[in-house]
Amino acid sequence: MNYIIFYHVNLNYIVDYWGHVLGARIEISELAHHGPEDLFITIVTLTGSFIIMLQLNWKLTLIIFSVLPLMLAFSILKNKQMQKTFREMHLRVADINAQVEDSISGIRVVKSFTNEGFEQQKFEIGNVSFKNTRESAFEIMGHFFSGIGFFSNLINLLVLTI
Repeated sequence: MNYIIFYHVNLNYIVDYWGHVLGARIEISELAHHGPEDLFITIVTLTGSFIIMLQLNWKLTLIIFSVLPLMLAFSILKNKQMQKTFREMHLRVADINAQVEDSISGIRVVKSFTNEGFEQQKFEIGNVSFKNTRESAFEIMGHFFSGIGFFSNLINLLVLTI
């Protein structure tokens, strides 16, 4: 038992230290460190759970694990939609920032031609576009979390009915 604790502590050190060092060297620290680690932990956990559950009740295990591919496909689809929408949102922020920078750098020209109203209107259009894109991103996030909740509850329902 002491050996298990000793190895567990040492492996945690290796994962924590070298994972963060690798992430710092790659400049994508959180993904480079936690991505492979989380993927490995998830695969080991699912495999172990599947083996243990298979030994307890193989029919129920197959029914429960048959929902996972649907859940995975749903997650991948929503993830792609969220990435696209968040990319659009960042582009909208970049547009607004570029527009504000142009307006501020040309403030004397704007004031000399009394174009403050026009500049304000351009900002409002960009801001409304950003707001709409952000609302769309939150809508997709809402679909994602409610869908994952649906699949989780579906698994619970299957367990209770069988």
